[in-house]
Amino acid sequence: MTTTSPTISRLTDSQVGEGVQQGLSNDFKQTSSRSYGDIVRVNVFHLVNIVLYVIGFGMLLVGDVRSAIVVVYVVPGFRAFFQLVPIRPFLLLLILGMTLLWVLVTRGIWRTNWLEHFLDVEVEEFQKSQNLSPYLSIAAFEIMN
Repeated sequence: MTTTSPTISRLTDSQVGEGVQQGLSNDFKQTSSRSYGDIVRVNVFHLVNIVLYVIGFGMLLVGDVRSAIVVVYVVPGFRAFFQLVPIRPFLLLLILGMTLLWVLVTRGIWRTNWLEHFLDVEVEEFQKSQNLSPYLSIAAFEIMN
């Protein structure tokens, strides 16, 4: 058996010209669906960011400038970072577990007055002598000393 190779026919220049005029070419122009302004506007005025801006503004009104800066600048930065890096479920559980452990340890240190013993500070006696609320004791103690 003999096999014959297929003949390849190519378009002539005039046929190519006619196809281009009819719009049958492979001319691809890639365009973005959104402009840079649209992307920035969507990210800056996202619902979560607007809530953070309101909280930060409230903190500025009460005079807590450091917390306002953290809420407005640092928290959205962390949020953007964790959106860029996909986190596997195991790592997410690990992060949540470490956060829970940190909360429990911090609460334990606070409730057992370990920090006061470590710093050799008698906050309860100071509260009683000044007739202060337990919530205001640390701030008042720092002001008085």
